[in-house]
Amino acid sequence: MIPRIWTASPARDLLVGRLADQGALGLSTLILAARLDMSTFGRAGLLFVANSLAITLAHWGVGLAVMRLAPEDRLSARMRRQVRLLNLFVLTLLAVGGAIAGGSWGWLGLAVGVLWFVAGEAFIAKAAALNAGWTADLARAEVLGAVTLLAIVTFGPASLLGVALALCMKSAVEVLSIRRVNDRFSEDGSTAWPVDLLISQSLTFSTANVDYLVVWLLIGAGPLGVYTLAYRVGSALQAQIANVASRLSLVDFGRTSGAALGARYLRYVSVLFAVGVVGAVASAAGAPLLPAVLGERWRDVVPVLVVVSIGAPWRFLLGVAGSLAVGTDHGGSLVRWEVVRLLGTAGAVLCGAIAGFPTFVVATSVAAIVGAAALHVVATRRAGLAVPPWMIPAAMVSILLSVALTPAIPTLGR
Repeated sequence: MIPRIWTASPARDLLVGRLADQGALGLSTLILAARLDMSTFGRAGLLFVANSLAITLAHWGVGLAVMRLAPEDRLSARMRRQVRLLNLFVLTLLAVGGAIAGGSWGWLGLAVGVLWFVAGEAFIAKAAALNAGWTADLARAEVLGAVTLLAIVTFGPASLLGVALALCMKSAVEVLSIRRVNDRFSEDGSTAWPVDLLISQSLTFSTANVDYLVVWLLIGAGPLGVYTLAYRVGSALQAQIANVASRLSLVDFGRTSGAALGARYLRYVSVLFAVGVVGAVASAAGAPLLPAVLGERWRDVVPVLVVVSIGAPWRFLLGVAGSLAVGTDHGGSLVRWEVVRLLGTAGAVLCGAIAGFPTFVVATSVAAIVGAAALHVVATRRAGLAVPPWMIPAAMVSILLSVALTPAIPTLGR
């Protein structure tokens, strides 16, 4: 029997939008891998990280505040104007910095500044649609944004500037597709900023992306390209459902308590992990096809993709642990947990990168597994629950598999 969380109409709308959004990002990764050389592709991966950073931070917490509004409440319109002023300042700063650097950096700085601005607007618009129940509008916006991204990546300029343009236009189309955003704001609305959630999201983003920065700085752009492609493909299937589950569980856990909360938590975690394992097996089985599709220069990505796939199911359990903490009023504790997880992950991938590319890849997988399992242990204890009995044994098996594959990973970079 399919769990009810996946069959309700809002869940279907969110899943359709998420499939379009993440499917387009995943497919655009493959298209760019075929069109760009390995080093340029690695740097393009950093633009996708910049896009994720903008989505995470450019709303300055207002998007999260909108998402948590009660149906009868409104948020202050002044807060939205303040966000726009802040983002205009960031845009100007990036544009000026690019102009000072000169050459192609000028246009790239301007493009990233615009990306920051429109990504903030898009997040707030989509948060308003989700809060108000306009899930069909949200799905339509994400589908149109996905089509725009794919069109520009496929037929636009094969360059870093072309990638930045595609990401900017995707968010711009999403903003223009949701027209009732102002309904969730009023001049006398609430001015409460969810600072704890914004800090927590920032820490989660940093933990999830510190590996890209480390491999680029310590190993090189070529290995970054290999790792980026492996990560994007290895997490493609799970990402479609995990984000939807995180959004729904945040609302669900906040409205449930006692035995019902435990049952809902177990349902979310079990379904997500099962989907993650299926996705990991599919990714690992399909890894040998990548060089045939994208070219022999991507042969080295095959064993990297297998190891990354082992850690992927664990990465997508993180959102549910965060939702459980927030839904049971432990958002402040979540910030402290995320600080510890960030420090642990950064230390692990840094040591791995110093030892070489194979050790780095294994370290990222092990850090994801340990971090996710530990976060669930802490979150469930605070909520008066317990982790599923299979979680710790499954984590140990995943770690052993990752370590055992170290010799198969090629030595790349400096």
